Amino acid sequence: MSADLVWGWAAVGFALLVPAALWAGRRDTRLLDGVRLWAKPFKFALSLAIHFATFAVIARCLSDAERQRGWLVATAAASAAAGALELAYIAVQAARGRHSHFNTATRLEAVASVLMGVGALIVIAPGPVVGIALALAPPAGWPAAVVVGTVWGLVGGAALTVLTAGRMGAVRSHYATGRPEVERFMPVTGWSLTGADLRPSHFLATHMMQVVPAAAVIAAWVWPAPAAIAASVAVALGWTAVTLALFRRTLRRRVGQPVSGLRM
Repeated sequence: MSADLVWGWAAVGFALLVPAALWAGRRDTRLLDGVRLWAKPFKFALSLAIHFATFAVIARCLSDAERQRGWLVATAAASAAAGALELAYIAVQAARGRHSHFNTATRLEAVASVLMGVGALIVIAPGPVVGIALALAPPAGWPAAVVVGTVWGLVGGAALTVLTAGRMGAVRSHYATGRPEVERFMPVTGWSLTGADLRPSHFLATHMMQVVPAAAVIAAWVWPAPAAIAASVAVALGWTAVTLALFRRTLRRRVGQPVSGLRM
């Protein structure tokens, strides 16, 4: 089996779990720290579906020989398996009414927390692996703007994901400076509006892998090569700058400080 098929089937599988998580959330309305228990499985299933669909599309553009290379197939299989195990644990903990991340209350959960961190690294490993491979041997027919945007999006997105996730792992929380006593949450995402929540910058970092390559494709379609390359670089730089600025801003927030009161 080729790498594009592995990632493609993984994307389909996770996409099918999105409505399953929504159904579970309608049946089980319990809250954990003010957030619905099945909100996290839903968000992770959706995010993983998009993540693996991205690599399936990129790998599909490679030659048959490249798609079937052992190292690329192994990367695809390992990342898909890690994603499946991560989501399975998140769903089990949701059913139990317990936290899946940064939870060391029991010995088993402490071990699982460490394994979740390792699994997350494996899930994002295709970013630098595929990005570097594209930089060394760009697919024939790809415009320069698309190569630049895709390489930057994959490698840069993976690096920023490690940065933001690493901070959450270091403090063992998605709050940079402590949990606020009174919380208000953003609809749909569940991000805190009163706490120094690192998840928005983590979200921007992770989905840089989709946004920057997509912007590069649009730029190459609309503009001539020089302008398209400039646009791809501008989007990549801008996305990186916004992600880092938000990350830095979050680290400087005081507990309970409202979002509207943030200053650089």
